[in-house]
Amino acid sequence: MTVAGVILTSPMCGGTHAVMELLKGLGLKLRGRHRDGIWYPAGQPKTVKGTVIDRGFALPIQHGEFATGHSGPFPTDLPVICNLRDPRNATICHWKRHKSRLKPFSRWLTVRARTQVARLPRQWEWQGDNVLRVWYETIEQESVQREIAEFCGVEWRETNFYGHGGTWSRHPSDWTAHFDAECTALWDQLWFEITSQSWDDWWRQHGGP
Repeated sequence: MTVAGVILTSPMCGGTHAVMELLKGLGLKLRGRHRDGIWYPAGQPKTVKGTVIDRGFALPIQHGEFATGHSGPFPTDLPVICNLRDPRNATICHWKRHKSRLKPFSRWLTVRARTQVARLPRQWEWQGDNVLRVWYETIEQESVQREIAEFCGVEWRETNFYGHGGTWSRHPSDWTAHFDAECTALWDQLWFEITSQSWDDWWRQHGGP
């Protein structure tokens, strides 16, 4: 099977790095990244401003290539891997990034988390015949990796993709270690303000593996 190049997307802290390294291990090459309306070709220094485009991806992505991006919209003729992650784990990951200079998690939920958490529900909007939804929590499963390889039109091969990254861990954040009664109540309130649904109702409707 031959497919066009692939877009890899997720919300912030969605675990994109793990899938990105997996794709590299499967032989795909990183074409570039797209964020906030700007295209950055692979290898371009972050200090150099990229190419501003009107909507989505404007440069060609060929078979055997992929691009990453946290912001769409994405072209309907390109396959999109949507990397999902438990929003509670993603939120813990945000907090840990700044833990050394932030208040306890309960305080952070009330002061800083609102704008970051508000970005997370959009990951479930990326659906369609050309979209493969992959859960970060299941990326180590061979069956999931084979599904990704087939979606990209390449042969699956075993690869130690976790050994390629030096700034992230293979162990997902564990929300259960931080969500005590106070944090759970704050989370429920915050999620209702963002989605107009209780967390339990929303999770049952959009739940993961």
